[in-house]
Amino acid sequence: MPLLTRGNDNRFMAEAISKQTEAFRFGDCVLDTAARELHRGGTPVAIEPRAFDLLVYLVRNRERTIAKDELLDALWSGQVVSETSLTRCVMKARKAVGDTAGDGKVIRTLPRHGYRFVAAVDTVAQQAESGPAPPSKPEVVLERPSAPSVVVLPFTVLGSNEETAMLADGLTEDIITDLSQNGWLFVIARNSSFSYKGQTLPSKQIAAELGVRYLVEGSVRRLGDQLRVSAELVDADSGTQQWSQRYDRPVSDLFAVQDEITLGIVASLGSEIRRAESKRARRADPDTLDAWGLVHRGIAVSWSTFNHETNLEAEKLYRRAIALAPGDARAHAFLATSLAMKVTNGWSHDFRGERSEAWAEGQKALDLDPEDPMVLGQLGHLNTCLFHPEAALHLLDRSVELDPNNAFSIAIRSFALTAMKRADEALLGVEQAMRRSPRDPAIHWFLTFKSWAYLQLGQYHECTETARKSISAYSGWQPPWITLGLALAALGDFKEARHAIKHGHRLATGVPRFGFQDFFHYIARDPEQGEEHAILLERIWDE
Repeated sequence: MPLLTRGNDNRFMAEAISKQTEAFRFGDCVLDTAARELHRGGTPVAIEPRAFDLLVYLVRNRERTIAKDELLDALWSGQVVSETSLTRCVMKARKAVGDTAGDGKVIRTLPRHGYRFVAAVDTVAQQAESGPAPPSKPEVVLERPSAPSVVVLPFTVLGSNEETAMLADGLTEDIITDLSQNGWLFVIARNSSFSYKGQTLPSKQIAAELGVRYLVEGSVRRLGDQLRVSAELVDADSGTQQWSQRYDRPVSDLFAVQDEITLGIVASLGSEIRRAESKRARRADPDTLDAWGLVHRGIAVSWSTFNHETNLEAEKLYRRAIALAPGDARAHAFLATSLAMKVTNGWSHDFRGERSEAWAEGQKALDLDPEDPMVLGQLGHLNTCLFHPEAALHLLDRSVELDPNNAFSIAIRSFALTAMKRADEALLGVEQAMRRSPRDPAIHWFLTFKSWAYLQLGQYHECTETARKSISAYSGWQPPWITLGLALAALGDFKEARHAIKHGHRLATGVPRFGFQDFFHYIARDPEQGEEHAILLERIWDE
């Protein structure tokens, strides 16, 4: 059974793009429902999908006040969410259209009644049958974003204690996650940050390479049960220290220190961090620290050099974490994905049993923490790999909404979009993921997802080029080799196609030809393309 969140698929998303679409003009803004774009003053405005849908719903129903319950049903379609989620969504929509002065000139709040779109609107009808113009292929240009941009570099370990190194890495990762949940910040993803581990480079050089202004640096020293953590925020342009703090605490206070560091960073950038919600229950467990470290270690061993052995090692680490802390949602989520990858990559000796366990572990993770963006991202990955892209997109949309800087969730979301025959959108999503994490050790995953989108579009030259880039980044994973072979065959180069397939066979023979044929049917734009690819694969397959 596919894993679903607490409600049904978002019906409003389907309704928002009908055969007759409109462009709404109000003030200096244009809301284009066909292209799903918002322009302000002639310039595209970054806006989260749900905030965009809120604007469309309000402007289409501008003749009346919309009750909060109606908006919750329209935007979240049966999910159990609080009014706080709606309030945040309205704030993001207001910010996007410049309605931030508090006077409600675009979206007006009517206390105890709801919201109403009050700006004057001009409507221009567009026939969607012809479709929006296909997007040009974006290039990754590391321009500094308009939002405050920051990279959290791996904290330095003072001493040679392995446990301290684990604490330092985990602390760095969780600070990145906490900062990313503040949507107004642009935060470089974890994997690109960790590519600088152990290096001593000038702040300006790192900032230029990643396209950010601020750097967070720190160190960790452990002496027995005592911990000393130092952290500082550096303005790379001026080289000046904007904020610094040192913490001497028991190891048991690590999570409190993490929160204080995050608060100090965000406050120093001129904003307030919302910490109203109580600590997660998992942090109250005295065994949590060890389980937390095991999960981070599992992520580290499997993400960059993904293969049968590293996936199995990660699975063992996640199981150890669950044994220590059964209530750790992330441990269950990563175990679920690890099991799913065993199944889809042909590494499982108990296909039905491990597939069933993957679903069960995923559901357990969701029950334990349905609002953790990392959990939602992993379960989106699980659903995508096991051929349930609609459920995956639902989970991944929520993951990205909670953590807009999560490059992994953005990339997996692109895979799900390709499986839903939306390859143009998938290409844009992969570029966003690569911008969030331009030096990601798992960049080969991102590039492989991109090659699948090109494959669906029939752009075989681009597919081969991208698959080769994936292989160049990491050559030890079978799917990009098979993708390269199929694209070369589609171009008529059967000799090189068979050469690529043989390379794939050397890496793994667990997935038979019909397994890949099923997969390429899954990501094909229609049954005809799926059949064409199956015939080509049969022609070049030589076991």
